Amino acid sequence: MKPIERDLFTQFRFLSDLQISAERKTLFFAETQTDMENNTYKTRLWSMDTGSHSMKPLSEWAPYLNYTVNERGLFSLERMKDRPGTVIKTLNPANGETCGSFNAALNIAEMKPFGNDVWIALAQTNTDCPDYHLLTEAQREEYRERKKEDEDYHIVTEYPFVFNARGFINGNRNRLFRINPDHSIQALVSGNMNVGSWDISGMKVVYSGAETEFEQKFTSMVWEYDGESQETRQLYNGSDFSFSKVFYRGEDVIAVASKDDGSGDNPKVYVLKDGVMHLLIDSDTGFRPSLGTDSHYGKLNAMVRDGDDLLFNASDVNEVSLFRLTGAEIRKEYSCGGSVEAAAVGDGCLYAILMQGQKLPELYEIRNGETLQLSDFNGKLFEDTYVAEPVPVILEKKVPVYGWVLEPKDYDPDRKYPAILDIHGGPKTIYGTVYYHEMQYWASKGYFVFFCNPTGSDGRGSAFADLKPAWGRIDYEDIMDFTDEVLKLYPAIDETRLGVTGGSYGGYMTNWIIGHTKRFAAAASQRSISNWISELLVSDISIGFIRSMGLKDIRHADRELWDMSPLKYVNDAVTPTLFIHSTEDYRCPVPEGVQMFTALRMSGVDSKMVLFKGENHELSRSGKPKHRIRRLKEITGWMDHYLCDSRESSEKL
Repeated sequence: MKPIERDLFTQFRFLSDLQISAERKTLFFAETQTDMENNTYKTRLWSMDTGSHSMKPLSEWAPYLNYTVNERGLFSLERMKDRPGTVIKTLNPANGETCGSFNAALNIAEMKPFGNDVWIALAQTNTDCPDYHLLTEAQREEYRERKKEDEDYHIVTEYPFVFNARGFINGNRNRLFRINPDHSIQALVSGNMNVGSWDISGMKVVYSGAETEFEQKFTSMVWEYDGESQETRQLYNGSDFSFSKVFYRGEDVIAVASKDDGSGDNPKVYVLKDGVMHLLIDSDTGFRPSLGTDSHYGKLNAMVRDGDDLLFNASDVNEVSLFRLTGAEIRKEYSCGGSVEAAAVGDGCLYAILMQGQKLPELYEIRNGETLQLSDFNGKLFEDTYVAEPVPVILEKKVPVYGWVLEPKDYDPDRKYPAILDIHGGPKTIYGTVYYHEMQYWASKGYFVFFCNPTGSDGRGSAFADLKPAWGRIDYEDIMDFTDEVLKLYPAIDETRLGVTGGSYGGYMTNWIIGHTKRFAAAASQRSISNWISELLVSDISIGFIRSMGLKDIRHADRELWDMSPLKYVNDAVTPTLFIHSTEDYRCPVPEGVQMFTALRMSGVDSKMVLFKGENHELSRSGKPKHRIRRLKEITGWMDHYLCDSRESSEKL
């Protein structure tokens, strides 16, 4: 069988953003591929007839796709290139042709119909010109010219003022607007309001949000706008909840919210009545998917209405399942053993984009308990190719730790093999059994690859995810104990040729591991954290971590933060370490890797740093294709150099 090649992902076809027409007769979804000529990605819109299951592309390839389908039809939202604004196009659902369009002087992210001819739009504005939509064209031109003059400057008045993948965000606000039949625009919230969640019922809009002053707020309030009276009233004005979702159920307002007590617990479900939050469901569900893979792309979070019910996908132990919030309960609606990437409600059935087994994302119909695959965009990619099946490994502890092993291509138990431990990010995320390209590539090259979900991972409730008062203790013990278990089960692994890698929290843990054990012969620390004090003062994580650790503030937590910092233990490190960082990573900024790299160099430990220009925290998942190839080459070359003899090494450093 053929091995997995390093650049095979450039042939993947990623499906995402699944939506269904109001009459439930037509499905729409996005297909994304790499565009190697331009070193980026391209996307196009598809449709599928739910009766015949016939499908066809509706648009040409484009760098970006933002569309919506509702009772009024199919629409695309295209940002203007040279000015704030969006072109809203009405598309023919039969062939994708433009039937009509209008312009709005707003950078619109979402838009929903409101009454007969009105729209409600969520759009981003900035506090330096919150009423841009009300200016005359001459005034708008003056504003744009002034912005050009200031292109070389950033004025900072807030914290955090940067955000990963979004760049400089100082003054940015997500606000609600009413777009009238004559296309005039009316702001529904103040210029300083950040709207989180919103929903429409008839002529009413409910939304959560908060005014921002100087620093990020972790709590929000709830309002309701009446479209007939055009009046707004506050439904909740407390300062003790963070709202993930607000929506209507009949006359009731339902809120998915977390108590602002610093616990970091999963949200619960409430009914908001008479200004009071009444507990409806004492849940411990995460309400979000957090399964890690480098083989999906696009809008994946499913949170869709089915009458008064809410369907959502969320991490569920070692997979992502679809759940239904109905009445006073949350129940599991569908599970595939892998990942429910997106979902839509049909007539008597569900449609979903799934990752099952080692298959890439495809479109499925779920009816009467039966799952039917409707698309096969990626099936031929793995023909006559070695794809390792994850072998489950359960570490029996008071709370079991689940993990897996990928066996190397042409595995012979009588041989000795190198192995790579891969640690997920988060830490409140999960690994599962879905296809993971980098791991499969290493298995094809002759490595054992093993990975697990230690304490701190998602999908098993708030208590399991709680790492207070410090990272690097029970999670480190779990990972090391899991390593011991894998070595016991697989004597073919050469204990002197172990490598460790991971990104984000996985990078933090890689840094932590090399300062606490000498058992690994090589390490690759990606988008890591080395010093919690510097990390919290410059990254978009900001003071939220302090709160989640139950600490007062950064001025009174220096000892606790330093004790959790891998840099404190770097003098004990001897493991040759590669550092991978991106210059525009605002989640784990470059100085975090630089500090660790410099300290190792000063101690005489072999180390190397590779910086990727223009990339952010998502390099391994959605970075420029050629950068992703180079990243994988660098990591594999480092491992080959230290874990394989000269005959086995195929990567050049």
